[in-house]
Amino acid sequence: MNRWYHVAVQPGLFDPYVVACAWGNRNTGYQRARQIPVATPEKGHFLAEKIIHRKLRRGYKLEETHIHVTNRLVETETLSSVEDF
Repeated sequence: MNRWYHVAVQPGLFDPYVVACAWGNRNTGYQRARQIPVATPEKGHFLAEKIIHRKLRRGYKLEETHIHVTNRLVETETLSSVEDF
């Protein structure tokens, strides 16, 4: 499989901040997403790091990191699967 996983900490629509997660398969077009509400950007970054470390242990590799600074900090990380199953 050619899997990918994307994690971002960003301002939420109904919550102060959210950890936005999206994942899928590049070969089949399968995609899913979820948003986890958090109170502060710091809590969001802590949760995002936990998710990223869990994915790295499961065989994903870090593909890219973007940090955008505007009036609020938004950090984005994308991981992709190392192994073909």
